Amino acid sequence: MESYNYKRAYSLVVGLPPSTIPFGPLTLEQHLEFTTTYDSEVDYRSVETAEAVEIQDLQMRAVIKGSDTKSVGESTAATISVFNLSEEQIAKVSVIDAFVILRAGYEFQLGEKRNYDSLPLIFTGQVMTSETKFMGVDKVTTLTCKEGFTPASSAKVSLSIKSAELNQIPQTYTEVFNLLIDVWKANGVSVADYSIDYSRPMPKRSVPIGEAQIPFGWSYEGFLSDAMDDACKPFGYTWYIANNILFIHSVEYKNFQKRFTLEENQTIDIKRNDDKSRGTSPSPNVSRIVVKTLLDGRVERGSKLEIPFGKLKGLYSVNTISYELDYRGQNWYNETTCEVI
Repeated sequence: MESYNYKRAYSLVVGLPPSTIPFGPLTLEQHLEFTTTYDSEVDYRSVETAEAVEIQDLQMRAVIKGSDTKSVGESTAATISVFNLSEEQIAKVSVIDAFVILRAGYEFQLGEKRNYDSLPLIFTGQVMTSETKFMGVDKVTTLTCKEGFTPASSAKVSLSIKSAELNQIPQTYTEVFNLLIDVWKANGVSVADYSIDYSRPMPKRSVPIGEAQIPFGWSYEGFLSDAMDDACKPFGYTWYIANNILFIHSVEYKNFQKRFTLEENQTIDIKRNDDKSRGTSPSPNVSRIVVKTLLDGRVERGSKLEIPFGKLKGLYSVNTISYELDYRGQNWYNETTCEVI
């Protein structure tokens, strides 16, 4: 961050996408002879304001707890409280499975045209529960949200890939992951060009997992999240959803494409945190740190963070990002857990 006036700005959009979405359980059948897929062109990280409630100036508080990139299948959860909505607004934001888009930063990021879409994306997900009650004279609506909530909790799959030997056609684990990715995309979870990497060798194997053949075929019937676990865990891979983007990679993956350099004037605190209870236990020569800064949504989970100053300067991989936001209060910061590269 450069010079700030530090005047805060946020945009909270809650509502349904502008087309019919298959929120219920989804079955995707895949065989060699035919494929049934569910295509969707909806960008679930942008909702037309005509179809949703957009809030920019009411008192808002949010606590967003990031999950560790080394924890298989975990996703970020958020508790967002908005003060004194109208009854019509409450009815719209309280719809279970409604999509939530929270952007937050500072007024200088809006530009002359005051474009709230230019604010950094802090959280995207769906409403799990909603509650409205009075706190003194204020009517407070609290939304409990989670990334990828509907597909992770209710989408079911029935998938099968025939044996490479019986089929006389090379079948690899790339086909497995591509099938699973198709289901996520059909349920509104995005995939970025940097978020999927199953090219690294499997443990004790010289062949990357994506090229490993399936001699006896592969099949799975059940919840999508369990299918992801089934595909990833045996090979030391992890998957998670961050800001509605699906990530799949080795737990040892460190070749992240995005890189961010921390500025000293935005830093509140940096400390070591070699906590072996979080994710994979670090080896003795691996250092974990916790970085607390003024709110900066440009830092992303699954990216590189460079610290060019202080005793802990170096290059780190970002494992978790958590946020504490209070639009008219003291809290407006994020806390990042990193591991040295």
